[in-house]
Amino acid sequence: YWQNVKTLATHALKFAWGGLLGVAFSAWLLLPTFWALIQSKAQYNVTKVHWKLEYAPWKMLAKFVTGTFNFDQMPSGQPNFYVAWLAVLAFVLFFLRRQFKWSVKLSALIVTATLILSFCYEPLDLLWHAGQFPVWYPYRFSFVFCFWVVWIGAQALTDKITIKLWQALTMLALLVGLFTTIYLNIKKVTYVTQANLLITIGLAAITLIFLTLPKERRLIYQIVALILVATDMSINMAASLNNISYVSQSEFGKYTQVLDNAVNKIKASNNRFYRIGKTFTRTKDDPMQAAYNGADHFSSTFESIIPNFFGSIGQPDGDGVVAYTNGTMITDSLLDMQYFMDKTVPTSQTDNANYRNYIPVTSTKKDLTNYQKSAKLSTNKVTTYKNPYALGLGFAASDKITSLKVSKTTGDPIARQELIYQTLANRSTSGLISAENFNEVVFQNVKKVTTLTGAVLNKQNLAKTGSVYFKFTPTTNDSYYITLGQNLTTSNASYYINGKELKQYPTYRHTIAVNVASNSKGKTVTFGIQMKKTSLWLQNFTLYKLDNTQFKKSAQKLQQSPWNITAHSSRKITGTINIKHRHQVLMTTIPYSKGWHATVDGKSVATKKVINTFVAVPLSKGKHTVTLTYRPPFLITGSLITGISALATAGWFIVRRRRHHA
Repeated sequence: YWQNVKTLATHALKFAWGGLLGVAFSAWLLLPTFWALIQSKAQYNVTKVHWKLEYAPWKMLAKFVTGTFNFDQMPSGQPNFYVAWLAVLAFVLFFLRRQFKWSVKLSALIVTATLILSFCYEPLDLLWHAGQFPVWYPYRFSFVFCFWVVWIGAQALTDKITIKLWQALTMLALLVGLFTTIYLNIKKVTYVTQANLLITIGLAAITLIFLTLPKERRLIYQIVALILVATDMSINMAASLNNISYVSQSEFGKYTQVLDNAVNKIKASNNRFYRIGKTFTRTKDDPMQAAYNGADHFSSTFESIIPNFFGSIGQPDGDGVVAYTNGTMITDSLLDMQYFMDKTVPTSQTDNANYRNYIPVTSTKKDLTNYQKSAKLSTNKVTTYKNPYALGLGFAASDKITSLKVSKTTGDPIARQELIYQTLANRSTSGLISAENFNEVVFQNVKKVTTLTGAVLNKQNLAKTGSVYFKFTPTTNDSYYITLGQNLTTSNASYYINGKELKQYPTYRHTIAVNVASNSKGKTVTFGIQMKKTSLWLQNFTLYKLDNTQFKKSAQKLQQSPWNITAHSSRKITGTINIKHRHQVLMTTIPYSKGWHATVDGKSVATKKVINTFVAVPLSKGKHTVTLTYRPPFLITGSLITGISALATAGWFIVRRRRHHA
């Protein structure tokens, strides 16, 4: 007994020591990765754990059917762990074969039960995902269960294996029970079809028969097994992919070609650093796809400071996602949107109908009339504009920005934009925007209200459509914006500008700013809301005017001392700047991270985090060369741990070998 305990303790210590060495050897990668996760995914932690099952566990049985995947299974759904039936039946056979000790089977059963429970019990699910639910693609650890099934099944399959009659009948009974349960509940799971269920039954039956056949000719048996597994998994792959083809290849290809052509024209004309905005979107990762600097992004490891900032200035945002679809002239200038791509208006109704299918417009941007249309950079599908007010990646700004505190409770997005921009320019923070009144409000089948912002609209006749039309006539050519709270989404109402449906990215969780007019002096603008429900809350519904003259003065002041970038790569940016006044800093729109290190004229300088989002560098008056270099935090620490561990391990092996030969 004590010998067994001693052996167990020895193996446990060796296992623990091996694990520690593994951590030490990979510390150069683990520590920076852990830090990155703390700054991103960990920021969205679930604060309250519900000790409950997330869904009825029997639904997992349906995942044993081939092709059980569709679009709805990506944001939520059950785990995907389909493996070939040869592996599944071999896994069952492991527990039926007598050559394995009961203690080994019990241990395997406990591990299996833990994995299965993790798929439906919320506390265990969160444990696998570091304390927060993943952004789409739930139960990402299902590959562990797949490996477990295959590995355990492999233990049961030997060269001279013989399937006894009682074992075959047991597996048959389990299959009948499984498929009967799925068939009786097939209407409760949208990702299972009768055709795929019949195909799966056929695959399982063929596999069971194959396992019971004699295995005298080993090579032939292995070849047939390989063909069977390959066929099984190929059918699952094809069926699964066919279920998620929510965009055709032609639509994807046409959009990609249009985007690439427009971006490549801009790149050919300018090889410096700049950002590009656009009024159409296929996915938030269009900038990654077309390899340009943009302001749309989706990533599970997206630092939370960026979605927080975007939401505060009126852009659609979410956990790990931002969509720059509601930029104003202020934000276009601040974020260095030097170019803007807009969908070219088709010449015929047929072209317009086809065009709309593969180039979805997600932004209404009247401000483009203030930018310079470039025929040289435009294509037949995309019109490109150059923004004369873009500030560049960095510029000299008032050091008051380093002490400015901006929170989500500080006014609305337009007010925050004014506060940030005017503070940077060291100008009055109350003379850039103004709230305006509508000249006329027309209620159709809606009870009249005297105060608009925050009012609740109610239908008069619930059976008829309720609409409200807000009219105003600009007295200047300035830019006008209407703010819409998160309650004013397309699920609650439809929106129109001068009778045309508002083009807007559909989801947002904070107040957004919609550009409804620009260069429209004397022209009546009508903003219409058509209610989809019996009532509608006009949350944060306000009309604003941007004083374009004052904006241009602030922009010109901030453009006086740009950071002229002379070299840039993915982790290093170098440029020169002339600070003309005291109490100024180099303000950049580079997202802040402790990994950014600054040198000014060759000397190391500490960076500052401004408006809780961007990197700024304190500078004295005069000309300077400023370099920003990114080094992942804890990379050096992790590398030292890895290096020391590797040297110590190598030394230990050398000493041990010499002692062995002594």
